[in-house]
Amino acid sequence: MSSYDASVTLTELRLFLGRLAELGSQDRQAFLASWRDQEAAQMLITKLAEATTRLPEAVLATWPDMPWQQIRGMRNRLVHTYHAVDLDVLWETVNRDVPQLLAALGPP
Repeated sequence: MSSYDASVTLTELRLFLGRLAELGSQDRQAFLASWRDQEAAQMLITKLAEATTRLPEAVLATWPDMPWQQIRGMRNRLVHTYHAVDLDVLWETVNRDVPQLLAALGPP
């Protein structure tokens, strides 16, 4: 297994969450009308989840309330059932959940 710098990975997580929050800050109808924004959100969630796999358990334990498994699970759903993404769930994730995750992760 390769060794990754946890601080770099945490910076990436905050970047991905910030970009997702930006997508979620727009009007719901605008998001649902934009395939680009939908695809961007899916890719950012995928990157976010992949980045979490590079963090050691000790680092993950620093944020016991973060839904690490759910983040990874959403990535699996997006990757393996990309043809049947529930856009309402995607919208709720970027609009409601992502800002909470970003706040929970805190500043760098």
